[in-house]
Amino acid sequence: MDILLMTVLVSCAIFAAGSLFLLRALVGLAPRKSFGRADRAVLLWRLLRPAVRVIEPIAALTLTRDGERRVGERLARAGMSHDLSASEFWSMQGCAALACSAALGAIEFVFLSEVEWRSIVFIGIAGFFWPRLWLRQRARQRLERIRRQLPFLIDLVAMSVESGLPIGAALVQAVDRSPGGPLRDEFLRALGELKAGRSREESLTALSDRVAQPALTQFVLALLAIQRDGGSVVHLLKTIAEQQRTDRLVRAEHQAMQAPVKLMLPLVLFIFPGTFAILLYPVVARVIAQGGLW
Repeated sequence: MDILLMTVLVSCAIFAAGSLFLLRALVGLAPRKSFGRADRAVLLWRLLRPAVRVIEPIAALTLTRDGERRVGERLARAGMSHDLSASEFWSMQGCAALACSAALGAIEFVFLSEVEWRSIVFIGIAGFFWPRLWLRQRARQRLERIRRQLPFLIDLVAMSVESGLPIGAALVQAVDRSPGGPLRDEFLRALGELKAGRSREESLTALSDRVAQPALTQFVLALLAIQRDGGSVVHLLKTIAEQQRTDRLVRAEHQAMQAPVKLMLPLVLFIFPGTFAILLYPVVARVIAQGGLW
């Protein structure tokens, strides 16, 4: 019975750990219709996707429609909506909980010869929420990269318009000449939707809703207003780019002002005690040698 329990725990740990590694590998994947995927991640996904789909129907029963929408929005902001569905990510959260619980259970069984179920349940709950926290952090980092790349893309669009191109061709030219990154990936996806027959307004609106970044939303609204009403295109684009740079400078100054406050806790907990220990050691050692503390 003990050998059977050990075998089940180890098997569950191997399967669920592979699912966690798959989630990590999917970070490097690009949209299907733009860049080529990483071969290693594709192979891993093909191997583990049948196993994930075994858990997916069970996980889908616990996923409400509102929860599916929220998970889909998080995946879109993290740039993974093309690679994972909401139910698949939900089932991967279950795999993460299973991985942590099985790993802890195997460790306790090997080294302690018994299994403490309360600790296994606790670590399983923590493992269930770990992919969600990781996805939120990835979405935050991706949005920050988009915010940094946006002024350069706007400048390229303005330069293309100044050279005589219409706004649509200028956007295509700017995306082709812009460096790789999440912003270029999103615009390539929108341009692919345009080639598939979707209107420009629908494609750009979907891009804005998918990314949900205020600076990009402002740029998209400006493009739609230019397309609808006309006006001074170059001046408006340069104004938006300059505003984005100013906002980025303001955010950098705000973060710099917060740095001393954030440093107080590590200073008080780690730096100051070590410094005081070094400074006071000779005095305390002399007092102890003279028997002053006794």
